[in-house]
Amino acid sequence: MTCIVAISDGDSVVMCADRGISDDDIITSMSVPKISQNGQYLIGYSDSPGTGQLVQYMTLPTPPNKNLDKFMRTTFATSLRKQLTESGVDLKDSAHSSLLVGVNGFLFAIDTSDWQVIRCEYMSIGSGSSIALGSLYTTSTWKSAEKRAITAVSAAIELSPSCKGPIDTLVI
Repeated sequence: MTCIVAISDGDSVVMCADRGISDDDIITSMSVPKISQNGQYLIGYSDSPGTGQLVQYMTLPTPPNKNLDKFMRTTFATSLRKQLTESGVDLKDSAHSSLLVGVNGFLFAIDTSDWQVIRCEYMSIGSGSSIALGSLYTTSTWKSAEKRAITAVSAAIELSPSCKGPIDTLVI
């Protein structure tokens, strides 16, 4: 039901997303984006829309200039887990989310089911992610990260029955 794509170059992060929401019978477009800026962070979500929407509005800790990997794996992940639990989200249930988080020019993929935090140059999450990752691979020589991300989400919308426009784009 989703395709979120993000690309990092160490200076900035581009994030694009579709707006499709689906179940076994229908697909429609959400009225709000699945990506947002929250302070110094870009956040995109897939899987549980409720959990993802909560993360977009949480008070997030200020990122440091050094040891960002350690911070994201400890302070940031702990803060998210605590706030989600306090909001009544049962992360052992089906309310887990996959998140893409851009901060300080870097990109992190986070899965709330086991709290893995992975730094990556580019990533896609959601049901259209395999299509988008193929597009990102084939456009690796393109200079415009924004054009690559939009093309990847467009491919998922075209080829996956569980992705649908419009496309939202944010850069931080």
